[in-house]
Amino acid sequence: MLPVIVLSKMKILRKKRLMFMAILAAIIAGPLGIVILHTEDSHNLNFKYRFWKAGWGEFHSDYVRFLNVDVNFRQGLIGKKLEEIERLFPNIHGSDEATDYQRGYSIYIDHADYRWIGESAWTIEFENGRVKGFHLWKG
Repeated sequence: MLPVIVLSKMKILRKKRLMFMAILAAIIAGPLGIVILHTEDSHNLNFKYRFWKAGWGEFHSDYVRFLNVDVNFRQGLIGKKLEEIERLFPNIHGSDEATDYQRGYSIYIDHADYRWIGESAWTIEFENGRVKGFHLWKG
């Protein structure tokens, strides 16, 4: 009779241990999943954006929206060569490839060496082949 009691207590302990581990996994995975899934709107938490900034990922056009708030990143690019910028932003182009929206602002910047970032309202100003500044054109 004694071995049967011991065996049944061991089964109960195993079930409790499994239940504890399942609850612990849920407690850890739940918030972690929420953080990972809800980071697309944050330049500080968006993993893809941070990897791209570090040179480990591809550029996506939606990253341009973070330039407005990621001032340190923009300032860190000042003085970089055009070739370095083209690796980060493979879709930069001059006024000749501008969208209608961009052409509306191009009349103000044709005197300088500006490149548009894709179809966005952002330009990168170059001076002597190096970044002088970033500009957001909106009316």
